[in-house]
Amino acid sequence: MGHLACKEISYLAYKIIECISRMQVQSRTWPCGHSHRKTICNCGVAVRENSDVIVMDMCEGIFNRTSLQVSIRSRLPLAKGIEITEANNGKRFTVGF
Repeated sequence: MGHLACKEISYLAYKIIECISRMQVQSRTWPCGHSHRKTICNCGVAVRENSDVIVMDMCEGIFNRTSLQVSIRSRLPLAKGIEITEANNGKRFTVGF
């Protein structure tokens, strides 16, 4: 049995195209877990609705030691009704549409 190499991968997780709204969710992963288990964990997510883009990312850091970075990649202000909330001292963020 050969050695498995894990790498960061991006996935398109969810996409809706309607007359009113265009929503898309993308996820990034990184290797995590113990060295004898080849496990992939989510390290980032980007969400887009129409022209609003919000990215939550910790993929550039070290697993289990890095802080989540939240950024808005579109022009402000965000559309009415979009909100970003923080909980658990920055350990959990929610994006509401």
